[in-house]
Amino acid sequence: MAVGSSSSSSSARRRMNDEQCEAPHILCYCGLRAILQTSWTESNPGRRFFSCPKYRERGCVFFLWHDPEPSQRSKTIINELK
Repeated sequence: MAVGSSSSSSSARRRMNDEQCEAPHILCYCGLRAILQTSWTESNPGRRFFSCPKYRERGCVFFLWHDPEPSQRSKTIINELK
């Protein structure tokens, strides 16, 4: 049994790393690689976006949506699940 759980956790880790690798290399206005983050606001729950890794330190305002806008039904369901 331990082998199966170890295998499933390593495959989950691989999927997470694969997803991060699939994100395009986008540079912010500072010239740094923008990081992929997830919005949990009521108007954009679960929607991913790129922003500057030093947003708070430098005040860089780079912002780019990665995902298309979800439907109103999707927003409602995600917000209710939160």
